[in-house]
Amino acid sequence: MVTFPLFASERSYLPLSLLALSSLLLALYYIRTYAKLRHIPGPFLASLSNLSRRSWVLTGNSHAIHVNLHRRYGKVVRFGPNNVSVSDPSAIPEVYGFGAKFPKSEFYDAIMPYVRGKSIPDVFATRDETVHRTMKRPIANIYSMSNLMSFEPYVDSTMRYFFERLEELFVDQGKAFDFGHWLHLFAFDVMGELTFSKRLGFLENGGDIDGLLANNWNYFRQAAPATQMPWLDFLWKRNPLLPHWTKVNLIVAFGVARIKERQGRSEKDTADVNNRDFLSRFMEAKSRDAQIPSEALITWTNSNIQAGSDTTAILLSAIFYQLLKHPESMRHLQSELDIAAKQGQLSEFVTWKESRNLPYLDACVKEASRLHPPIAFPLERVTPAEGAVICGQHIAGETLIAMNPWVVNRDKDTFGVDAHSWRPERWLCDEDGKRKMYNNLLTFGAGHRACLGKNISYLEIYKVVPTMLHNHVLINRKQQGALPIPESPSTPNQVELQEDSSEDGDEDEVEDEDEDEDRQQHDFLNELGFEDFLGTASNGNSSANVPPTYTPQEIPAVPDEQGAVFNILSLDHQQHHYNLFSIPQDNDFPFSTPSTEFLWEDRSMITSQGGTGNASDATATPESFNQSQVCLGPEQGHLARGESTSGSTLILEDVQPETVSLILTTLSNSRAKFRMRLESKEN
Repeated sequence: MVTFPLFASERSYLPLSLLALSSLLLALYYIRTYAKLRHIPGPFLASLSNLSRRSWVLTGNSHAIHVNLHRRYGKVVRFGPNNVSVSDPSAIPEVYGFGAKFPKSEFYDAIMPYVRGKSIPDVFATRDETVHRTMKRPIANIYSMSNLMSFEPYVDSTMRYFFERLEELFVDQGKAFDFGHWLHLFAFDVMGELTFSKRLGFLENGGDIDGLLANNWNYFRQAAPATQMPWLDFLWKRNPLLPHWTKVNLIVAFGVARIKERQGRSEKDTADVNNRDFLSRFMEAKSRDAQIPSEALITWTNSNIQAGSDTTAILLSAIFYQLLKHPESMRHLQSELDIAAKQGQLSEFVTWKESRNLPYLDACVKEASRLHPPIAFPLERVTPAEGAVICGQHIAGETLIAMNPWVVNRDKDTFGVDAHSWRPERWLCDEDGKRKMYNNLLTFGAGHRACLGKNISYLEIYKVVPTMLHNHVLINRKQQGALPIPESPSTPNQVELQEDSSEDGDEDEVEDEDEDEDRQQHDFLNELGFEDFLGTASNGNSSANVPPTYTPQEIPAVPDEQGAVFNILSLDHQQHHYNLFSIPQDNDFPFSTPSTEFLWEDRSMITSQGGTGNASDATATPESFNQSQVCLGPEQGHLARGESTSGSTLILEDVQPETVSLILTTLSNSRAKFRMRLESKEN
C-alpha cells in the first residue's frame, strides 16, 4: 500500500519537527549573540562556535594565537560567540579592580577541584564571592611578605639540599642535566617544607613520587580545553555517573593524608614540626571560625602544593631560560652579584632583604614574569546586565570579557615598541615609569581575586636566582663558549645544562615569537619590493634574510660586515607600520629610494643622498624642527613635506606613492627612534 506524505501519521513528523525547532533555536541564539557583538572585529568562524577556542587550546599554542589576533584586529577582539578579549592594560581596573562588578564566569568551574563528583570550595576558582571571602579572610595574612620572611630558613634548608644534589649528581661528575625538571622538583619540595615542615622527597628521588607530578600535569591538560567549553566539564569531573569509578585527584589525596597524619600525631610526636608552618596556621584558622567549610583544610593545602609549586617552577625556568639565551644579561647580573659580594652585601643564601638591593636582579625577574606569566589563558569575567564601555567599545551585558596575561604583558603602549622582546633594562627607569609598568602587569591577576600565593613565588625566586648564580656558572650546551667562566672565587662550580627536546614547545615560545615576527617582516618587505634591503641586512647570515635585532644600547657604531642598516622592532600589518632605529653614520644606505633624512644619536640631521650615498652631517637639529618645514627628496622636486608640531617630532605630509616616510622621535638617551610607514610602491 502506498502512503502519501500528506496523510502520514503525526508521529512520523515528530523527529523532523524537533530537528526544525532545534535548528530554529540554534539560529536564533547565534543571531542574537552575533548581533550584540557584530561591531567587535574578530575571526568569523570564532563568532559562530567555541570550537575554535577549544582547538586553539588543544594545539598548546593558544597564547600565541591570542597575541596574533590582537595584532591583526586591535585591542578589542571577538574570539567566541559571546566572548571578547581585551589587550589594553588600562581596562584592568574596570574588569578586575577592587570595585569591579564583573563576576567570574563558568570558565573557572572547569578548574575547581572535585572529589567523587563533588566540588571543593577553592579560593581562586570559586565564583561565589561570599565563599571566596569566607575562605580567604582567615588565611590572607599568612601570605603577606612580612610573614613569609619568617619562612626564609626553611627555604634555605631546601635550597642547600638542592645544590648538594646538583653537585653530587652532576657538577662533580661533569654531567649535563635538565635544569627545568630539577627546578620543578625543588619548587615542590620547598612547598612541602613550608606547608608540612618536611620536604616531599622529590629532590631525594630525583623525579616524580607516586605520580604526583604526572597527575598535576594531566589535571591541567584535561581542564584547559574544558574551560573553553564549560559544558564539556559535565562529561568529565561533574558527570553524575563517574564518581562511582573515577579516581581521587592524587594531589588532593596527598593533602588529605598529610592533614590526617598531623591530626593523628600527639604533642610529643610533633616536636620536629614547625608550629608556624602553613598547615599549623590553617588548622588554627579553621578552629577559630565555625563558618569555614569543612573542606577548607583540603583546598588550602591543595592550592599550596598544586598551584604554588607550578607557578614558582614556571617562573624560575623562564628566568634562567632568558638569562641563558641572553649572555649579556647573564654577565650583567653576575657582575652585580660579584660587586655586592665584595661589599659584604650577600649572605651564603641570599636573603629577601639583600635581594631588594639588586636592581638588575629585580629587572630580570620582572621582565621574565612579564614575558612568561604562569597563566596564559584569558581570565574570564561576565559584564553586568547594563553592559560596559571598554576601550571606547560598548560591550553588551552578560558578555564574557577576558584579558590574557600573555597578551596584556606585551602591550607596546605600556612596555615599549619592543614589548615582545627580552630587555630587563626597561625596568631600570624612574619610579613613576616602573610603577606604571608594574601596575599594568597581569602576571598574577589583579584586584581582590589576584593570586594569593604570589609572594611565595617571589620569595623563592629572589633567593634562588642570585644564590644559584653567585655560587655556580650555568653552561648551556647550545651556547658553549657564550658564557666565559669568570675568574672569581664566588662562582666555582660549573653546571652544564642539557638540551631537552621534549620540552621545546612551551620553553621556546618567546624565541619562536621573535622568529615569527622576523619572518613576517621579511615576507612583508619582500612583498613591497625591497629585495635589495633584505639581501643586505642579513646580519652576516646568508640563510636568514631578516634584519638583525638590536636594543637601543646595542646599536653598533659601524656595522661593518653585518651590513645592518637599522633595526625593525615591530610590525603592524593593518597600517604597515615599522618601528626602527637609525642607520649608523658613514654607512651605505641600501634602499633604492630618493634621499631620506635621519636623526642620529648626536642630535644632528643625517642625510643619505640617493640610493647608494653615504650618510653625512647636516646643520639641522631637533630644536630647529619647531614650526619648520623639511623637504625630503632629490634636488629636483620633493617627495614629501613635513612640519614639526613639537621640538622633537617631525610629521610628514604630502607623501607621494613611492615615498618611504618617517616619523622621528627623540629618545631620552639621545638616540633616535623612527616610526616608518612603507607606502605603496608604484612605479
